[in-house]
Amino acid sequence: MPEPGHIRALRAWDIDDRIPDDRYAWVFAHPNFAAACRELSLRMIAAAEHDATFDGLAKDLGRYVSGVWAAYLHLTGGLTLPRLKELCAASGLLSPGRARAMLLYLQFLGFVRPVPSQRGEARRYAATPALMRAFRIQLQQALEAASLIEPATAPVAIALEDDAVLEVWLRHQGVGFFLSSSRADTEAPIIRLLYHRHAGAQLTHMLLTSAPFDGHFPPRGPARLSVAHVARQLRVSRAHIMRMLDDFERQGWVRREADGAILFQAPAAAPLRLVFATRLMGFIICAAKSALATLEQRADPPLAMPPPAHEPEAPPPLHAP
Repeated sequence: MPEPGHIRALRAWDIDDRIPDDRYAWVFAHPNFAAACRELSLRMIAAAEHDATFDGLAKDLGRYVSGVWAAYLHLTGGLTLPRLKELCAASGLLSPGRARAMLLYLQFLGFVRPVPSQRGEARRYAATPALMRAFRIQLQQALEAASLIEPATAPVAIALEDDAVLEVWLRHQGVGFFLSSSRADTEAPIIRLLYHRHAGAQLTHMLLTSAPFDGHFPPRGPARLSVAHVARQLRVSRAHIMRMLDDFERQGWVRREADGAILFQAPAAAPLRLVFATRLMGFIICAAKSALATLEQRADPPLAMPPPAHEPEAPPPLHAP
C-alpha cells in the first residue's frame, strides 16, 4: 500500500549529515521563503512573550543550546556537569567553562532540578516539565513557519502534544542538528553579533517584522520601531539596544535614516538568508525524524491523521549529482 503523500515528503527530509547545497538552493528559490522567514520571526517573538522563563532561555545562543542539551542529556543517560562540558567542547558553540554557569541558570529558571545520585558519581539533574512544555510551545510555533516551506510538517506540530514525539525531537535536535551545524564558523559576525549577543536575535526578529512585507528577505522597506518600546519588551536597557544598532550599522547590515527609519543593506542579505534557511530546514529535519521514528515504533502513531490540504512540491534528491 503506497504511503500517504505527507509521509513521503517527510522521508525526503530524513537527512543525517550536512544539509546539501542543492537543498539550500531549493529553499532560497521557494516562493514562500520570505514569508516563512517573517513568520519564524513573528513566532519566536510570540513564544518569548508567552513565557517569561523561556524568554530568558531565548536571550542568546548559549542559553538556548544549553537548554536543548539539558533535555537531550536528561533523555539519553542523565544530565551531569561532565556530560554537559563534553557537549560544549564537541560543538564549538560554547566553551566548556560556561557549562557550570549554564546549569545554575537553568536551575534558576526552574528548567532543571537536582536528583539523587550514587556516592562517588557526578551530581545528576533532571529536566523539569516546565522545560519540556516551553520547548513544545516554541517548536510548535516554529513549525507553523516551517510549514510554509514544507506543508508536511503541519501534522507534526499537532503530534508534538505527545510526549514521546517531543522526546524523539529533542534527542535529534540535541546532538544531530546543533553538532552538525557547529562545523560553521562560530566567530562569523552573524553568529557573534546576532546569536551570541544578549537579545541580538530578538532585536533582529523585531527589525525584520517592523518593515512592511514586500516578498523579499530581508525586506527592502524601512523598519520603524521605538527603542524605548523594544527595550521594555526585550527586558534590556535602551543603551543596550542602541549599542547593538550601532554594531549592526558598523557591520554594514543596516542604515539608519534621519527620520528614525532603519533599512537593511546588501551585506546583510546573504548571512541572514543562510541562517534563516538553516533554521527552517533544521526544524523540518527534526520534524521528519520525529514523525518517522514514531511511525516505526508504534502501531497507533499520532501522525495517523489527515495530511496537509495539498501535496507539497518535492524538494531535490538528497544526493543529486
